[in-house]
This record gives sequence, C-alpha cells and structure tokens, in this order.
Amino acid sequence: MVKTLYQVISILAIANLLCIAGLVVFLAATDRLSAERVDQIAAVLRGEPPVQAAPTTQPTTQPVEAETAETRLARAREETDLASLALERRRREIADRHRLAEALVMDVVRRQEALSSDRSAFEDQQRKIEEERLHEGFVKELALLTSVKPKVRRDMLINKSDADVVKLMMEMDERAGKQVIEACKTKEEKVWISRILHLIQTQQTPTPSAETEAGEQDAQ
Repeated sequence: MVKTLYQVISILAIANLLCIAGLVVFLAATDRLSAERVDQIAAVLRGEPPVQAAPTTQPTTQPVEAETAETRLARAREETDLASLALERRRREIADRHRLAEALVMDVVRRQEALSSDRSAFEDQQRKIEEERLHEGFVKELALLTSVKPKVRRDMLINKSDADVVKLMMEMDERAGKQVIEACKTKEEKVWISRILHLIQTQQTPTPSAETEAGEQDAQ
C-alpha cells in the first residue's frame, strides 16, 4: 500500500516537472523568458526575496539644492561685475562722443578762421585796388591842374577840401605852386592860401575842425 502511494507521488512529480519543463521551453521559444527572469524564478523557488532591477534611466528631475550664503555672495559679485562693465562701457561711449564733439568744434573754428583770413585778404586786395585807382586819378588830376592857367588852377583848388589841396600842392612842382600863390589877389583868396601853406608847413592832413581853426586864425 505504501509502495503504491510512493509510485503515485513519483508519477505526479514527474508530470509536474515535465509541465514546468514544457512551459520553460515555450517561454524561451517565444522570447518571453530571459536569463534575468530565470534567475528571479530560481530565487523564488529557493525562498529568496526577488531582487529589484536597478533603473536604467535617471530621474527626469534633479533635487533642488538650497542656495547657500556663498552662492548668494558669488551671484551678487557676478551681478556687480556686470553692472561695472556696463557702466565702464557707457563711460567710454560718453568720452568718445565728447571727443567727437570737440573735434567738430575745432573743425568749425578752423573753417571760420580760414574764412576770416580769406575775407581779410580779399578786403586788403580791394583796398589796394582802390588805392591804386585813387592814386591813378590823383596823378591824372595833378597833371591836368598843372596844364591849365594859374587863375583856373587857383579856382579849381579853392573849390576842393583843404586836405585835397594840401595833397595836390605838395605833389605839385614848385613853379606851378608859386603860380597858385601869386594868383591869390583878394582877401579871401589870401586867407585861403595862407591856411593851405600853414597846413603844408605842419605836414598834417587837416580835419574839418582844423580847417575851421586855421581859417579863424588867418581871419584874425
């Protein structure tokens, strides 16, 4: 009886083993059974706790580290450095603009000086031309005066200003000047020629007040 029970148990064990072996073959054939899973199954059969597989990927989020005093200080220094750089850049830009403005002002000043110099040169040239023209006219007038009779010469000189008469008489030759003096017969003519001779003697250009004073002196 006992022998028969052992035979039945053996048959059941063999059948169970064959079923397990068939299941293993089926899982292996369908790629559902890997070496890792076989180790896990063996561990379970031995009564050992299953080993958790290590995750193959890193967690998507990292733990946020608390900001320390050193990191705050470093961040503050970095912000200060950036602000200093920006301020220095702004200072250089202002300095460059200031130098540019000074250069523009100097250029304007140079242009104004050049224009003023050109204007002065033009005015000098025009003055010389005018002086030459007046001199040419004076020379021609003097030639005409010396070519006419003494009385005509006297009358023409009396109608001129004392300054012009003095200038003409000083440039006139001695003979022509003597003829003008001898042609002055009346009292007014003698007063006039005396005043002219006085101005020639002092060799100064008479002003209107000087002419009046000289006339009063001659009249006295």
